[in-house]
Amino acid sequence: MSDNGQLQLPKGGINPGKLKLRELVEVEKLVGRKIAGELQSGDLGIDTMQGLLWIELRKHNPAATPEQAGEYDLETLMDAFEPDDEEGEGEPVDPTSRPPSAAPSATSNGAPTSKPTPASTTFGG
Repeated sequence: MSDNGQLQLPKGGINPGKLKLRELVEVEKLVGRKIAGELQSGDLGIDTMQGLLWIELRKHNPAATPEQAGEYDLETLMDAFEPDDEEGEGEPVDPTSRPPSAAPSATSNGAPTSKPTPASTTFGG
């Protein structure tokens, strides 16, 4: 526990992609809705982040409750979803950015597999 009585946050951030399906089902039950769309878009609701934090806290302390996860301030919660550069355990979800799956994919030679969207306006003279 930390000085303020809160449970220690997991090192390396929270990566929803590393959670087990049964854990994600528990988060869905907690928030009362499907969260697959949020996870895909990276646009996580605060209650979803609280649920994901609860699952991570519970891995380190089985007695952790969703209510305890709700006692963290927003800055601390956002930090939990940031990658820890020292850990190098993949990329956790950044709730403010587009997920890598939404970016155009590339072939083995590095060329994009999807066509770029033409610009709606052009500059010139």
